[in-house]
Amino acid sequence: MKRVPLALFAILLTTAVVPGDEYPISVQRLPQPVNASVQEHFPGSKIVSAMVDEDDERRELNLRVEHQRLLLRVEARPDGRIREVDLDRGYRGLGALLGREASLEAMSTRELPASVTDSLNAFFPGSDVLSASEGMNDEEHFYRVRTRHKDLVMRVDITRGGRILDIDTTK
Repeated sequence: MKRVPLALFAILLTTAVVPGDEYPISVQRLPQPVNASVQEHFPGSKIVSAMVDEDDERRELNLRVEHQRLLLRVEARPDGRIREVDLDRGYRGLGALLGREASLEAMSTRELPASVTDSLNAFFPGSDVLSASEGMNDEEHFYRVRTRHKDLVMRVDITRGGRILDIDTTK
């Protein structure tokens, strides 16, 4: 009979006994309140994938949601309460975001172009614009708009033409 080294045995035992705190779940098995809340916040969207995150006796669902050809990362509770929304922009998007930070100047929300407000209203139906700033990044004029959508306050970076560059939930 072969002997298993004690260290290898301990590693095997801990990985077998301690379940991971994050694991995939089928979109079809998501709680109904989660599906309803996603549709309420983002009508016509599709949940592409889902992960369960169990941490400190708290269970959250990390969803990837396709809405109007953009991929969003949505953090929700099993009761359907959405806690965070972010544009799934990847690493390149992070670099662009940092470049946009330095050029911002506050402006009146009434000065926002119709293309910006129309795009925000289409993406976040029934939302309210709370504040706005304008800036430049890589020769592109953009606006940073703070908006309230349902129970969420979000920061949206958007071009003059209404193309959404970034979305983040704020407190």
